[in-house]
Amino acid sequence: MAQPRIDWSNQVSTIRGLSLAFWLTAAVLALALVFGGASRENTLQVMFLELASLPLLAHAAWRYTTENRWESLGGARWILMLLPAIPLLQLLPVPFGIWVDLPGHAAAASAARLAGLAPEWRPISLAPLETWRSMLALIPPAAIFLGAALTTESERRWLCVFVPVVAIVSLAIGALQLAGGDSSPLYFYKTTNQGSPVGLFSNRNHQASLLVMSLPFAALWLCRARPGLRESAPTAAALVGHVVLMVVGLVIVGSRAGALLAAPALVLVTAMLVRAGRLGGRISLVVGGLVLAVSVLTASFVVDPLLERFSARADQRFDTAPVVAATAWRFQPTGAGIGSFPSVYAGAEPVELMAQTYFNHAHNDYLEIWLETGVLGVMALLSIIAWWVGRSYRVWTLQTTPGRNLARAGSAAIALLLVHSLVDYPVRTLAIAAVLALSCALLAGRPTDFSPEVQPTVGTRGRRRPT
Repeated sequence: MAQPRIDWSNQVSTIRGLSLAFWLTAAVLALALVFGGASRENTLQVMFLELASLPLLAHAAWRYTTENRWESLGGARWILMLLPAIPLLQLLPVPFGIWVDLPGHAAAASAARLAGLAPEWRPISLAPLETWRSMLALIPPAAIFLGAALTTESERRWLCVFVPVVAIVSLAIGALQLAGGDSSPLYFYKTTNQGSPVGLFSNRNHQASLLVMSLPFAALWLCRARPGLRESAPTAAALVGHVVLMVVGLVIVGSRAGALLAAPALVLVTAMLVRAGRLGGRISLVVGGLVLAVSVLTASFVVDPLLERFSARADQRFDTAPVVAATAWRFQPTGAGIGSFPSVYAGAEPVELMAQTYFNHAHNDYLEIWLETGVLGVMALLSIIAWWVGRSYRVWTLQTTPGRNLARAGSAAIALLLVHSLVDYPVRTLAIAAVLALSCALLAGRPTDFSPEVQPTVGTRGRRRPT
């Protein structure tokens, strides 16, 4: 039987129909995922990403203003304005007399006097250069959020493909790193976890964060598949393959947090498929059977490295959490300044906790945000969580539509990142911040994305279209 011809004219027409916002967002997202894998020692790469994001940011701002679309972002637009306001306020110069009396600034004031520095106006932040850099680092995720929110539902589905695809590529690079040993040229950062498959990242925990967050995005493949076992089987097999690959990868990477997040990630993926009407009857038996069979087959080969990590001595991050919390109290309500954690913690670190390793972050982003940004940062964080809870409740409880499937993927990815941030700092890498920005854009959505649509019954051949 002759194979059907590909309608190339239709394919070209589809590509031409993609908006400028999509192409700009896709470019910045891809660049961030490839070059944004470290939280420090990558100044040139960060600067490159910031400059590359400016055209998208300018285009998005122009469209939102000229088309009067800012209100379509809902409460997210206020959070978007609050985030850069925090570092701007911390960079605001104040008289030396006021600066000296700010909470936690006494030691810095004494050092300034001993050094013979003039009592001139100073910014509130104790690390103004790092605060300025942190504010500029907001440009790529802000541009991705605004750009992705401008795209259509179909274009957003294409943007979501980047996350699982890059996760697979990063895991493949990690495998080559293991094969090449500690001296492998595929380790792209000077400060990294040598001997671990970190892939495109400098830290195995951030590699694990991308692998975990890719699972909800991969679930969209089956959510969009045609109903019926025959039509859904290839897509279901692809999803099962991706899930197994990511779970095995998480174990080999050796991130304890990533391995523990695999279970809730699979629960969220299952919930997405159930709510989309794609997990029932024979399809659920096929998917469940494949996952169980492959999991049993691979378990004996991959659990040993992870068990060694869990049997190791308790991590330093849990010992230092009380010290970070006590130090944060000293700088309230203004905070010590974004990016000031290494210097501030070094002055408060007890002798018994001193180690040869460089403790550059609190490994609990909530504590670090509290220490560096004070009350205003905590308010911003609570606003983000409240927005996520409100939007998530809406998209998970109301009727399923294609746009809502995307929003659920974004909600699930944000949930995994919020939990991971309890024991690490994934958002401080631009790659993970880019995925977070895309997730927020999916969750923000537009009213037209959440319009009612009649969903087909699982196992039927036809599909009823909205009237």
